[in-house]
Amino acid sequence: MYNKEKTDTFDEPGAGAGSQAVLAHVLQQLSRELAPQAVLETVLQALVRLERWPGVRFAVPGEEGAAWKVLSGQPGRGWEVLKAGSEEEGLIGQALRTGTMQIMNGSCGGEAEAASRLAAPLLFDGQVLGVISLESRQADDFSSEEVIFIQSLAAAAAIAMQNARRAAALRLQSGERKQAEAARVEGEHKLGQSERRYRLMAENTSDVIWVLDPFAGKFTYVSPSVEKLRGYTPQEVLAQPVGDALTPESQQLVSDTLAANLPGFIARGSGTLSFVNEVDQPCKDGSIVPTEVTTTYMFDEEGKVQIVGVSRDIRQRREAERELQEARDFLYKLVHQDPIPKTLARLSDRVLVDGNEAAGRLTGYSR
Repeated sequence: MYNKEKTDTFDEPGAGAGSQAVLAHVLQQLSRELAPQAVLETVLQALVRLERWPGVRFAVPGEEGAAWKVLSGQPGRGWEVLKAGSEEEGLIGQALRTGTMQIMNGSCGGEAEAASRLAAPLLFDGQVLGVISLESRQADDFSSEEVIFIQSLAAAAAIAMQNARRAAALRLQSGERKQAEAARVEGEHKLGQSERRYRLMAENTSDVIWVLDPFAGKFTYVSPSVEKLRGYTPQEVLAQPVGDALTPESQQLVSDTLAANLPGFIARGSGTLSFVNEVDQPCKDGSIVPTEVTTTYMFDEEGKVQIVGVSRDIRQRREAERELQEARDFLYKLVHQDPIPKTLARLSDRVLVDGNEAAGRLTGYSR
């Protein structure tokens, strides 16, 4: 609930508050400049307020030779390191390695108390900054709404964590600079705060989160960010068949993927199935936007199959790949069409492994 007497803050939700109220509060908290530990504390408090999952853990970068460490804590009581090592195992390890949400129901690696587990990566610009791990004593204890809430929470935490790293680097640099630069550093710092607040809201809504009924062929939920990606409002997308969200080629790819995976998943009757595809989507202005889609098959509370996905705009990545290929083609032509003989040898045994056309004419060997 918004506090009318303090128009720049939100009242703190109490224990048992709804996920939307908790998410609104934690987003407001994470928009501030926080240290990495404070980011984890804020996320922990948000999850505890929901009173849903008794086991909350975090995997974060380690130190002293440990690539990762797993933390457990309670609000205001500090953190306990449960494990530290070069490579985390289990559901957390899968999330660290793949960068995708992992959900497991039933027996979880011999941990009899945990009937359901979820591991959500804190993903920023393709880099996994950590993992939120939740455990429940009940089977199939993560609803689609809760999965969406956790995805949103993880996305906001990743942005705040990255901002905390950048802020720490800026503070270190400012301490090493001369006093004459202090005023300029302060100005950059204030500008950075404004940019971070804007980035938190803009980037947190740039990925489109959606839920699909595969049998009806329609979306049952689409996040507001779809309008930024494709120009359509969520209401317009919900009224359209799923085929309208894809080009004919991508629609064929999705249909083939469903036909290959959905029957086997239904036969399993439990668990989840996740994979990543690249598809092209039509926009309201007639243009086409390439997207990377992370798709997860799951069963809802009634045992019905639903598909939860996150679509990300990859136009900039495609452009970078095109420019890189053009640079490679240019270098290839520059070397192989050069009239001066050029060869490439392996240093270990001094064997020639390649050469341009001029080298072939000189030695009499073909490439």
